[in-house]
Amino acid sequence: MDDKLAGGIGMEMSMYMDWHLDNKERDLTWDEIAMIAEKILIREGLEHGHDEIFFLQGLVFSNTDFEAIKKFREQTNFDRQVSGFCKSIALDKKYYP
Repeated sequence: MDDKLAGGIGMEMSMYMDWHLDNKERDLTWDEIAMIAEKILIREGLEHGHDEIFFLQGLVFSNTDFEAIKKFREQTNFDRQVSGFCKSIALDKKYYP
């Protein structure tokens, strides 16, 4: 996984985490972020192990520019696409809008 792809996945995860906090009124846990990272890597057909998942978790939790995440959510209409995102990685229904 190159840096550009990792950054894109990290932003997608950050937007979902931010959406989840806004709409479900709780943060995702470290383990939930790991599960989402793994599901995205599977969706993308990327080989992965603990190191790749841990790296993506670190990207999400180190991204503290919440204004930029919210702005990118708006620019990409992410909130309208949350159901599709959840389906694309086969998330459990409790994570859906």
